[in-house]
Amino acid sequence: MKNPSSARHGVRGAAEALDRAAMVSSSSAPAEAARSAREDVLRMLRESSSCSRDLVASLEADLAKLDAVDRNADLWVSQPIRRCMAKLEDLDTHNLDHKHRELLTDLACCQRNLRCVSNDVKEFVVMERRVKRCGQALRGIVDGLDSGRGRAPERGGHSRSSSSDLSVSVCSEAADDVNRRRVLFGAYLKLMRPPASPRLVRSLRDSLGRRGGPIRYEEFDTVAHAWLEEWRHLTSILEAVFRSYLSVAQRSPLLLVECLKIVEVHENVAEGHHRTLRDLEAREVPASLEERDLSLVRTMMPVLEEAAEADRERGSADGAEVHENLTILLVRCVSDSVRSRVRDVANQAFYAETTAESRSLVLDALVEDLWAHHDEVNALFPGRYNMATTIPTFYSEHLASCLRDLAAKIAEGNQVGFSNADVLGLISWIERFVSGMLGTSSTGGDAQRVGETLNGELLSQLGSFREIYVARSAAKLREWMRGILAKDTEALRSMTPERAESGPLPLLSAGPIDVFSAIQSELHTTLEEVSDPALAALSACSMADLILEHAEGYEAAVEATAEAGEASGGASNEAKGLILTRSSSSPAAFAKAVRPILSGTGVPESIKSGRWDPGPRPATSASVEQLCLAANSCSVYHSEASEVVRLVEDKIGFWDLAASASGSLLISASLGEARAGLGRFEKLMRSSILRFQRGSTLCVSALVGLILRDVGEVLGGLFGEDWLLEGNRCVETVCATIHDYCVDTAEYLRWEIYSRFLASLFDEILHAYLTGLYSAYSDGRITKAWKKAAKRDEAVASECASIVASLHAGAAKSPDALSSIRKGLRKMVTEVAKILDT
Repeated sequence: MKNPSSARHGVRGAAEALDRAAMVSSSSAPAEAARSAREDVLRMLRESSSCSRDLVASLEADLAKLDAVDRNADLWVSQPIRRCMAKLEDLDTHNLDHKHRELLTDLACCQRNLRCVSNDVKEFVVMERRVKRCGQALRGIVDGLDSGRGRAPERGGHSRSSSSDLSVSVCSEAADDVNRRRVLFGAYLKLMRPPASPRLVRSLRDSLGRRGGPIRYEEFDTVAHAWLEEWRHLTSILEAVFRSYLSVAQRSPLLLVECLKIVEVHENVAEGHHRTLRDLEAREVPASLEERDLSLVRTMMPVLEEAAEADRERGSADGAEVHENLTILLVRCVSDSVRSRVRDVANQAFYAETTAESRSLVLDALVEDLWAHHDEVNALFPGRYNMATTIPTFYSEHLASCLRDLAAKIAEGNQVGFSNADVLGLISWIERFVSGMLGTSSTGGDAQRVGETLNGELLSQLGSFREIYVARSAAKLREWMRGILAKDTEALRSMTPERAESGPLPLLSAGPIDVFSAIQSELHTTLEEVSDPALAALSACSMADLILEHAEGYEAAVEATAEAGEASGGASNEAKGLILTRSSSSPAAFAKAVRPILSGTGVPESIKSGRWDPGPRPATSASVEQLCLAANSCSVYHSEASEVVRLVEDKIGFWDLAASASGSLLISASLGEARAGLGRFEKLMRSSILRFQRGSTLCVSALVGLILRDVGEVLGGLFGEDWLLEGNRCVETVCATIHDYCVDTAEYLRWEIYSRFLASLFDEILHAYLTGLYSAYSDGRITKAWKKAAKRDEAVASECASIVASLHAGAAKSPDALSSIRKGLRKMVTEVAKILDT
């Protein structure tokens, strides 16, 4: 309590003087002393009366200055004071006894309490006036800012319309006026400045609290709820500004800055209040009442927190939440604004637009938003909000949610009008959006933090759309490739000499060209039109699956064609399991022509007696034309599959270099996924290539086996007595048969297959020749005369190799193939020489 007033000193002095007078009179003191004491008492009473009148006059003068004083204030203050003064005037100062002295003491206490009541009333009236001025200011702000809509929010009773109904239409003149007068910040200061009396703060807190205080006054409730209503209106304006922060920042940035300043100041105020409470609780000695009262009169945070807690427990029926934490309100409003913006744009682009171009044009508004934040908005916010990272994170999260809904509708088969080209266009736009997110980061650290946020839902949805695109493409391509495989197999089965002669040469079906034209077209789309290594790798793996499936099917068709001539005879072909015969009659004519030559010595007994049997003929046989067609197709499949591997690996390598040079976080992240799938792609393609290679090798071996079967009887006449004769033509007959076959096969086969066919054929002829030579050596029949015969055969075979190689137009491009054949044929002579030397 403050020191007693002078009036209180007068009353208390009068009581003490009366005590002294009584003591003097009781001790039979002289009359002069008693008279002097009484005069002192009367003087002190006159002084006390004068001070009391001055107190009443000053109180009434102060109350008259407060225009908000009504009859209640007069009832509280003026009437009790007048009653007290009347008692003082009526007091008989003669013959004061103990009862009168108690009355003087009560009057002194009453005077002291009235002084406190006077101070509280003045603070209360000041608080009430401050709330009213704040309400008028906020009403003017809302009327000005919302004038574009021609309405103002309702302000009746203790409730207000929902904050979602208050929308700010920023008018430049009204906003400039608000900024110039700093009305919002002034209103905030008025609301957060507490009364100087802790008793009033506690009364306001109890009025808004969950349970209320022991004594409730209607006047306190009125002011408390009026204050709370104005606080809700202030936060409603802040909420409306924050929900429209992008347009406010572009058209009236000072208004946004002032609102952000309120948030910053309020956060500091709340932190200071909580720090004071923590310090009081942490003391070893409990804080005194004065210290606790001091914490109440610094801000209105105790009242605000109590009102917010009570509001949460009761639940806000009118939707008007009490916001004691403005930072949470700011972040929530910005996030809601971004979500509303992203959903509006996404719904229009995904479900209203019908072309990829229009969708991309609509979605580009989000990229423009990112750059608008970078250029105009982010700098207005305090640095601790880190808007360069926060805004891209909000946009990516809400965009990912919209993409997830779209992907679910596409997966459910809903008619959303999204073709595969539209999906690819959306993937391209998502990558452009992510690049925009990274590009709007002002520093490398911000870009790195934004890149880290991309490891979440947005990249997951990007992966979902990659899978949708690849699955759709693969399903369509698989159906088409199965049709091509069926036609290719039918063309192989129905190939005849007549069709071969009437068709284009070399023999080749349309299957390899059709299949890999489609494959390369799809790969060109994912490799060149979209800069997405992960999509390219995923598509490449899908294409590799389809190629392997096609390779297995075509390999089965080739095997079925080759197995059509399978038999059990023929020593030279038993390992291959292929005993094939040519449908042309030319080899049979050669066989009839050389039979008389084989009647001499040196012919195996089985042939002389007519018991030599090359093996049973198959019921159905594969023609040379079929084998040539299959070999050529497998060769083209092999080369095209190898080209696909080269294209994919080169493009991934290019992206790797580009990412290293540019430091692109998006391409780097996508490359990580691509490398993980590249290993599977290589394994699948390697398996396909091996199957195509096996198919061509199988066909070449079948052709070689067919010729060896036809020349088997002639080769049986080697190394006999007639073979040493000058005119022996065994090798010439074999070469004539080979030439007859090669006249057709040179036209039918591509050069790379034809060269392999010649190398394999002459290797088999040489193998048969050397096998007979070693058999004769084991019998001890080799003499020096054999060297001349071997030279003759080697010359004939080399000449034959030159002639049959020259039958193909591609022989001039690779002379090495003929050189390797001639080098092998020289073993006919060198092996005889080695045998003779030993």
